[in-house]
Amino acid sequence: KGDLDGALEQFRLALEMRQKLAPNSLSIATSFNNIGLVLKNKGDLDGALEQFRLALEMRQKLAPNSLSIATSFHNIGFVLNDKGDLDGALEKYTLALEIEKRLAPHSLAVAKSLRNIGSVLRGLGRRREAKDVLDEAISILTSPRLSLMPCQSWLLGCQSELGELCLDRDDPCQALVHARSILDADPDYGKGYDLKGRALIRFRRFQAALDCYAEALGRTGSSMRNFAALFREGKEMAERELKKQGE
Repeated sequence: KGDLDGALEQFRLALEMRQKLAPNSLSIATSFNNIGLVLKNKGDLDGALEQFRLALEMRQKLAPNSLSIATSFHNIGFVLNDKGDLDGALEKYTLALEIEKRLAPHSLAVAKSLRNIGSVLRGLGRRREAKDVLDEAISILTSPRLSLMPCQSWLLGCQSELGELCLDRDDPCQALVHARSILDADPDYGKGYDLKGRALIRFRRFQAALDCYAEALGRTGSSMRNFAALFREGKEMAERELKKQGE
């Protein structure tokens, strides 16, 4: 994670200098934003929220028709989401999306906003709306207008959200389709194994689930390490169910 305290000190020094040398400039908003990002990574959500709101105020004043305002709405939405305020996060993500659709239609930025909105809608239990929004994001991400490389991780994220929606409505078959599509595209995408394993357990295909988790635990990518605890938990569940079947 790096030296967050050191970064915070440097960003605050930069803010002080900018406030002295250019007291009415967008660079100050950048400083507020940078401080907010560090505070968020440190777990100080209230402090981060304050900095992001200061950045938003300056950007609305100095650059009222810019994508940087959408960035501020996103950052505020991320914090509200982390604080459990899903309705507040949805409002901010939607404001960001409106700006991006106006200034950069059919762009990666629009797709990212749609993905974030879809995730929040799912959290709110609004599954049909979530699916529609995620399908729209995938349509943009697979458009020939966009380069595949920067879109790949967001496309996989949308597919994993759709897979989760399938499990929410007890459709493990379709969840498995999404999981396999994800892993075909990126065999080191941790969420794909998590989704596949849980779908197989819903099918009561415990040996297949066990094999899935064992394969996942044998991989070493950073995405896999982030899911290691879930993989071990899923593997233990599959082992217990297999043991019951053998009794």
